[in-house]
Amino acid sequence: MTTDSDVSRANPRRGFVRLAYAAAAVSVLAGAAAIAVHAAWHVGTSLTQFTTADIATETRPASAVSETDLTSHQDVTEHLARERAAGRHVDAGDAKLAVLRSPDGTITVHLVWSGIRSPTGLAVVVGRAESEKSSVALAMTATTPTGPQARTLPRAVDRQAQGGARSTGGLELKVSDCIDAWVTAPRGSLQISSCAELWHGSAAPEWIYRQFSDATTVPGPELLMTEMSIRSRIPRTLRSQTTGPTFVASCSDTGQTSILAGPVEREGVVSNPSLHMRSTPCTGFQDRIKKTDQQIGGFLDGLRSAAGTIETTGSYLFNATDPSPTWEDYSWSQAGCVSGDGTGCGSRIDESKFIHLLW
Repeated sequence: MTTDSDVSRANPRRGFVRLAYAAAAVSVLAGAAAIAVHAAWHVGTSLTQFTTADIATETRPASAVSETDLTSHQDVTEHLARERAAGRHVDAGDAKLAVLRSPDGTITVHLVWSGIRSPTGLAVVVGRAESEKSSVALAMTATTPTGPQARTLPRAVDRQAQGGARSTGGLELKVSDCIDAWVTAPRGSLQISSCAELWHGSAAPEWIYRQFSDATTVPGPELLMTEMSIRSRIPRTLRSQTTGPTFVASCSDTGQTSILAGPVEREGVVSNPSLHMRSTPCTGFQDRIKKTDQQIGGFLDGLRSAAGTIETTGSYLFNATDPSPTWEDYSWSQAGCVSGDGTGCGSRIDESKFIHLLW
């Protein structure tokens, strides 16, 4: 709870809290607990929170969306089109939609997903800058369970996996899911796709987990992507059963990187199953690896474009005979005002002060 004088509160049973900040952020939390709100926020911003119960209340089948609800219908259509283009065989019956609004109606968040990854909480921070040159940031976390829910996807997905990943040595794509979020805020809007893939082969000991995020700004005055961050980790309750990350794919300026899931010996022949995927450029990139949390990740600064992308990939070993691996994911995308000379000209949210409330 905060004591800032400029904070207005909505019904606490709905999980809303309002605060001051010079950016907009969205977060889909990995757990059901609400975010603890601290007083160390900058004056001039507002934070709105939605709990797991809030999202569940607003979730409905995408097939129930009326064509007269133009925005929701467009978002569902876009999500399904993106999934099909990536080789995922989904239809409206697989998708879910949640529409969340701030108490004062100035912020709207549309979430659409159609796989085993699902959002469990939401937080939006919106700038209250005096000028029109405020920043917009969106952070999302999600949990990717597997076990009985995992399935071997059609080979078409292997060849067309979103982001261009391809495997050698018999690795199969077990999970491939995206959550799409659209945030509409007073001074700028942002769309983010948070995606995850799980790869494994019957002969390979390791499981390879890949999370990637693509973010786009809605055209506005001088609004460009400025930074992105991404992290994946094993839940605390499963860490004693897990070894890793064994290998981590970091940045590469070649546009592609690889990770091993081996070596594997069959009938005296040794092979190295591997996954090859696109890479995050090394300029402005910093690793966010934390072995105590079995975490992989990275941070990319210095973006100056209308769209950005970042990804992280790691390999893990599981001690259980029949493992059901689970990952918690976090991604952050920030857009801000950029002047003609490429320098920032608007306020900016400090991710390091925000992430600890979510991750």
